[in-house]
Amino acid sequence: MTRGSWTATIALLIFTMGTSIVTPLLPLYQREFGLSDGQITLLFATYSGTVAPTMILMGNLSDRLGRKAVMLPAMACITAASLVLGFADSVPLLFLGRVLQGLAIGGFLGVGTALIVDHAHRHQRAWASMVAGLAFRLGFGLGPGLAGLVAEHSSEPIHRPFQGHVLLMMVAFAAILATPETVSRLPRAVRKAAPRRRLAVGVPAGQFRAFAEATAYETEAQLDVEGGFGIDFERAVVVQDPHTDWRNPGFPGFLPGPDHPLLLVSWHDAEAFCKWLSAKEGRTYRLPTEAEWEYAARAGTKTPWWTGADPTALATVGNTADAVLRSKVPRAKWAAAWDDGHAFLAPVGSFQPNAFGLYDMHGNVWEWCLDWYGADTYAKSPVDDPQGPATGSFRTIRGGGWWNDARQNRSAQRIYFKPTFRYCLLSGFRVVREIP
Repeated sequence: MTRGSWTATIALLIFTMGTSIVTPLLPLYQREFGLSDGQITLLFATYSGTVAPTMILMGNLSDRLGRKAVMLPAMACITAASLVLGFADSVPLLFLGRVLQGLAIGGFLGVGTALIVDHAHRHQRAWASMVAGLAFRLGFGLGPGLAGLVAEHSSEPIHRPFQGHVLLMMVAFAAILATPETVSRLPRAVRKAAPRRRLAVGVPAGQFRAFAEATAYETEAQLDVEGGFGIDFERAVVVQDPHTDWRNPGFPGFLPGPDHPLLLVSWHDAEAFCKWLSAKEGRTYRLPTEAEWEYAARAGTKTPWWTGADPTALATVGNTADAVLRSKVPRAKWAAAWDDGHAFLAPVGSFQPNAFGLYDMHGNVWEWCLDWYGADTYAKSPVDDPQGPATGSFRTIRGGGWWNDARQNRSAQRIYFKPTFRYCLLSGFRVVREIP
């Protein structure tokens, strides 16, 4: 995993320790404050009742504001809880501390796990998710153990464990502050420049064919004897095949037509198309920057999808993994229950446009952006019209696709690949036309 994944894991471990410290102290609370068994049960219920709703709310907010924008307040909340419990001298303060703990764990747990996974390399994300789960469980196990040890050798056994946790939280704060953000802030990025640019629909295969025939252009998948990357639909795994390229993406029983979106082209292939189109029409065409793409996708919204916060609304605005895909590929267990009418690709413009009049901003095929990828791009970039890192090894891809669930099709979702990569799920694009 990356350094960002490990620093976020350290923070998650320390954080969760604080929520379980109370367990070995319950007999001491009963003796010190005269708590009944019913009050002890209520103390746990108070904590549990705040976790789930907070987790749902904070998960949605993190998609809009960024992971760290949610995690840092949650960390402040758990620190406040430890301070309250570290000096509690009455039953009401015990309950206040537990409420704060519940709010904190609800705000941190899911978002913290997402930050760990976001920072992992794509092929390591399952491993990163497992590591996050282990850190969570280890924190809950270490908390009571260390608390009991401190209480046993302390003159203030009900207070010292929490006071010690406050000190440990300083390490957790330092770890998260050193971890780059992974979810873009809601971009004001092209607010000044947007009126001078127009984002076209995704480039259909027929338009790319005109370019290829006019210039005798061959894509990187065609030139590589090993071909492009398709999917073995029986096993639901990625495979490379010498016969797989933009003309034949390898869908069983389905051959995309000229109105279907282009796919299986590299970033370099997309750039070559833009240069040809610019010369042909005497205007400047290019790939959108990542900030331009997200601005266009959101169309003025602040929710995970331009349709709002309800993922089921995607059925009418985008081609995502759904029931008809699962009927063709039984291993696609992540597919949603709705039916958008398309197992694989849908023709460009088949669904409702967003408020900017743009089609297929969620789903169908992932689209190349102009930028080099940077994990902390939005944290370091200017507010207006950021252009991305000056150099890099990977190019950014946005938009989600027909193979992905709702979360992967959010406006804020970012992934990245080497610019030579070409895949039947990821590699399409749309173009920007500069308006003088």
